[in-house]
Amino acid sequence: MKKILFYTNGIGLGGVERALLTFLEGLDKEKYDIKVAFQYKNENFFEKEIPRKIDYKYMLPLNIINKSLEYREKKRNFFYKILYSFMLSYERYIIKKNFLEFSKDRELLIDFKSGDFLKLLNLKKDIPKICWIHGDIINLHNYSKRKEKLKKMYMSCEKIISLGKIMKENIIKEIPEIKEKVEIVYNPFNIEKIRQESEKIDNLSDEEIKKINDEYIIMVARLELKEKDFFTLFKAYKIVLEKNKNLKLYILGDGSDREEISNKIRELDLEGKIILLGKKENPYPWIKNSQLLVHSSKSEGFGLVLVEALILKKIVISTDCPVGPREICDNGKYGVLVEIGDYKAMAREIENLLKNSSERKKELLNSSEEAIQKFGTKEVVQNLEKILDTL
Repeated sequence: MKKILFYTNGIGLGGVERALLTFLEGLDKEKYDIKVAFQYKNENFFEKEIPRKIDYKYMLPLNIINKSLEYREKKRNFFYKILYSFMLSYERYIIKKNFLEFSKDRELLIDFKSGDFLKLLNLKKDIPKICWIHGDIINLHNYSKRKEKLKKMYMSCEKIISLGKIMKENIIKEIPEIKEKVEIVYNPFNIEKIRQESEKIDNLSDEEIKKINDEYIIMVARLELKEKDFFTLFKAYKIVLEKNKNLKLYILGDGSDREEISNKIRELDLEGKIILLGKKENPYPWIKNSQLLVHSSKSEGFGLVLVEALILKKIVISTDCPVGPREICDNGKYGVLVEIGDYKAMAREIENLLKNSSERKKELLNSSEEAIQKFGTKEVVQNLEKILDTL
């Protein structure tokens, strides 16, 4: 039995976390003894979804995180500035100590966060490593400054996982030295489970039932303006609203830019029309009952929600990010692609696809089953297991 450790940020509300959970569910527990190390305790939205046979641990306890945050907020004071500096050093010590202890019997280490933890994993020099890259490599945080360091760290890995063909090509273009290490493993989706979850509305409040029965389009994303292009969608929606007075726009998700997004909604005089739903433990009924799903981004990793919408037989409209949406939609075969920032084109496509008589709408609905075939859990996990078995 191969002893594997996955290392990632946390188990919060996001696509990377949902992908990890599906891998943990799908991997053969008779072949693999799996542990998961989470860096942070404060990102544990999906903790109860972790399969029972999986041993997991948070490397940094919540009380230490909270103490560091307290000192950071007060660090204008010289005394707290010193304390904050001390806490950062103490955090690194605790993380290193917990990691070395938790991973002492492991035979394979997997950085599931694009290389963020390879420096830590490389403390165990003789253990083979895999690094999962979840987005276009050039869009990784501070990539231009970190390129040479990332190159050295990726070179230390036996395998680099990309989420698709275009992403693989971009990785090799940027760092040709790792060409032979790069493998494609799509994000996996438990298709039947997603469809079953989409039927569960019994736990919704009366207010939520009323909302879900309204006429609406939806975007599911973190409220982060660096990557997600909410404002282009808002401008497109305002145009669509002129001919579709009862149509609402629901935004499902939460994040650090919620206040700025709320202010923009007020500025556009769209309060009561654009609804920020916040986090939902089960987003699938909201997607299933929508008229269509819009995914408006400036850049994208994979775009899990596009596949989830296709699984639920929904029309998808996405900005044409080369990595993720373009491949999922197969250059427009399975979903509509619009140029990034082009709110007028987005509005035209939404208006057209809201019409039941639209031929394009019929074509897209008929192609959704074909679109999702390569993303099924069984197929994707088998591909991953072939890679794991070579190491």
